[in-house]
Amino acid sequence: MSVVNFSRDVMLDGYLIPKNAQVIPNLYAVHMDPELWDEPERFNPSRFINKAGAVEKPDYFMPFGVGRRMCLGDVLARHQLFLFFSSLLHTYDLVPETGSILPDLIGFSGVSTIPDKYKVWI
Repeated sequence: MSVVNFSRDVMLDGYLIPKNAQVIPNLYAVHMDPELWDEPERFNPSRFINKAGAVEKPDYFMPFGVGRRMCLGDVLARHQLFLFFSSLLHTYDLVPETGSILPDLIGFSGVSTIPDKYKVWI
């Protein structure tokens, strides 16, 4: 998560951001913006594959922040997430509890966004 501390007063789109204010960008809004993503609420890994079949990261995909305040653990986290989820999905079939539906993608927003409670059977 990128937190910006301003060293002086800043006017941004008519809003005053006072000196020493901490600003936390809303990356959820960027990642769910339909002007940037086709059907942002739909899981679609192919949106990261270019016409040549290579993996491509759009400039507006920022799960670990951006710029000089970007998460230092970005590379390690991506590798660990890949190993964890590929192992999990290789070993188990994850399905929602019988008769239940998965939660929507809105979730609960705080410092990060977490999903509503749900049950998954393996």
